[in-house]
Amino acid sequence: MQGHFLTGDNRRQFERFDVSLEGEAHFTSGQTSVKIVDLSLGGAGLILPLPLPAYGAELEALRLPGVAFLKCRRRWSRDRQVGVEFRDQPQAAAALRPLLATLADQADQAVRRTAG
Repeated sequence: MQGHFLTGDNRRQFERFDVSLEGEAHFTSGQTSVKIVDLSLGGAGLILPLPLPAYGAELEALRLPGVAFLKCRRRWSRDRQVGVEFRDQPQAAAALRPLLATLADQADQAVRRTAG
């Protein structure tokens, strides 16, 4: 896992974690399972089963089972990869902070194991 912060040329406002989580993308036309490949308090990187245009609708929300249902907007897309930004930052922060804290702790423990 790696974290990124807003410094220099990096435009990221929140620490981002590389993850491998299952989620559910909600479109105006329906929903589909997705793989979440990175996650922060501000947004997420997703891999869809099909290229985004195949869904014929905008991505409106992301469900992380057992964690949250977060309204979002597409920031970028390339084939099956999509980057989303969470619309309600306070809600996203409240829902994701415990999960991201656990991920940060796991990353710290992994670094200590390799350093020790």
